[in-house]
Amino acid sequence: MNIAGEISLKIIITLFIVSNWKSFFTFISAQTSTKKPFIFLVFFILLSFFTNYRLYNDWQQPFNIFIAICAIFVVFSQETDYSKYIWCYILSVVWSCFLCITSKEFIGEFSLRKTGGTGDPNEFSQTVLIAIGLILGYYRTLQKKYKILYGLSYFLFIPAFILAASKSALLTLTLLLTIFVVYRLVIDKNTNKRTLIFSITAIALTIIWFLCNFYAESINLFLLRFEDTGTAHERLLSWNAGTTLFLQNPCFGIGFSNYVNQIAINFPQIAEGSRAAHNMYIQTLVELGIGGLISYIWLLSVPIYLIIKRKTTNHPIIWGWLAIIIMGNSLSLLGEKYVWIFFAFSYNYNLIHNENYRNNTSA
Repeated sequence: MNIAGEISLKIIITLFIVSNWKSFFTFISAQTSTKKPFIFLVFFILLSFFTNYRLYNDWQQPFNIFIAICAIFVVFSQETDYSKYIWCYILSVVWSCFLCITSKEFIGEFSLRKTGGTGDPNEFSQTVLIAIGLILGYYRTLQKKYKILYGLSYFLFIPAFILAASKSALLTLTLLLTIFVVYRLVIDKNTNKRTLIFSITAIALTIIWFLCNFYAESINLFLLRFEDTGTAHERLLSWNAGTTLFLQNPCFGIGFSNYVNQIAINFPQIAEGSRAAHNMYIQTLVELGIGGLISYIWLLSVPIYLIIKRKTTNHPIIWGWLAIIIMGNSLSLLGEKYVWIFFAFSYNYNLIHNENYRNNTSA
């Protein structure tokens, strides 16, 4: 990141914190145990900074990221009307997919692969996955005209998905759709099973016809990538190197957002493009230590725990959250700011401390 970018980030973070200063006081003063996982995670991140400050080439950028994700989580976890942000995000993904489909240029580092504004096809696929999950969750509550509109958006999402050609994203999508269908058929008692099966079959056949007629070549190129195991081998090298670094300091890790830097220093033989953790759980373990990983998993599990405990049948944002949780097995997402917005939304106080739930349980 250049100097101008660093200054801009600091200014944006400062303005965001100043304009939302009340949220920090309400978060601190809230009498609830559900904020404990986040507090513990913050503690382990700070501990990793202090115990590994000598390992950083430049500690300011990781610290700026830390401040940013803390501010994002604290503010957006208390947002009472986050639906406007959700729809803005979905519309931005629709536009990105349009750019991806209409672009005539391929990503320089990745032959025959495209994205919608980012240099990494995997990260682009992640943004599309989140949007797909969110629409799955919100679809039932939409008016009919909006259902048609957002149903048509899949004819942008899926082709862009194919053009990005991310193997891990395709596996994530398959698992996400499988979980969604099983949930609607087996767990959700309000589901009309015949209608759901008919709708899924009709949509799937339509999309397959559409892809086969307009994107057959792209599909063939995507399938050919499954014969190439080079990326998997490179990731294994990174994970083995990460394991070595973890064993050197299992309690405090190597420092927040310091994985790539330490891999480059200690394992220069690993190619520059393969030095990232490519797994947010391994990244957390290596950077923050055992305590940091436990806190992180604790934080991620709270929303789903409360849904099961309260037997909530309509929690639409959880499907976008689930896409992140699954895709996190192949991407380093611990310090990604946009991901923390959705962590905050899925953890939202407006859902966790729902007045109707408290009234029902006290009645």
